[in-house]
Amino acid sequence: SLAGTADLRYLHYRDTLNMIAYSVERALEPYVYAPMNPALAQNAAGTCLGVLQPLVAGGALFALLDDDGNAVDPGYQVTVDMTTGDAGEGILEPAIAVRIVAAAELIRVPITKVAVGATLA
Repeated sequence: SLAGTADLRYLHYRDTLNMIAYSVERALEPYVYAPMNPALAQNAAGTCLGVLQPLVAGGALFALLDDDGNAVDPGYQVTVDMTTGDAGEGILEPAIAVRIVAAAELIRVPITKVAVGATLA
């Protein structure tokens, strides 16, 4: 169990965030030196979403639901705001927020011995 190990307890989250960061960085490489315009921002956002979709499909990210079971958000958000200053400096900076599924830290399995003639309850 990693439950009592402070250094390893959140390793699952860090690994997932590192994988997302690495994958997004690699996926956005083709846009380096592309013209700074709204199409670039839109394409970069779509590329980031493309990195996140397999995680959603695989259950690594989860939606926030309200009391009625309606989705409040899908468990991720990609925002690409390109200001005039950013465009002038050649900076495109997508912002990504994710809600990572918690990992099981401890699994308990109670086992009870029952007498030969007793019924199981």
